[in-house]
Amino acid sequence: MDGSITQERDFASVVVIDDDCDSLDFLTTLLERRGIRCAAFWQSQEALDYIREHPVLVVITDIFMPEIDGVQLISVIKECRPEVSVIALSGYNQSYLRCMQVLGAIAGMSKPVDSDALVAAIDRCLTSGAAVETYEN
Repeated sequence: MDGSITQERDFASVVVIDDDCDSLDFLTTLLERRGIRCAAFWQSQEALDYIREHPVLVVITDIFMPEIDGVQLISVIKECRPEVSVIALSGYNQSYLRCMQVLGAIAGMSKPVDSDALVAAIDRCLTSGAAVETYEN
């Protein structure tokens, strides 16, 4: 079994990465209900392969994951696809979110995610008006 859970990935411009399946399911359901097609991955290497091969515009990623953590993931994404907007998520110390922004994330959000703030950040990314922000609950 691969590390993805979305079948119609070829058309998704938003990628969601989280090793917690409940969180991943919540995020993808939220986005799909708001009309945002996304590809979901619980394994970061699978997500990177997808990002390298598809016209992705936005990546939403958890910071703390096995295999490849958020620090490495954002660095690799920015190296191979600098035009991709990254939104970092964390349920832990919020200083990590600020570090992710230094690495190139356009926004950092604490978990549980504020649904409206996440969708607004994605909308800004998709309309090229992204600004660096940190959202803490």
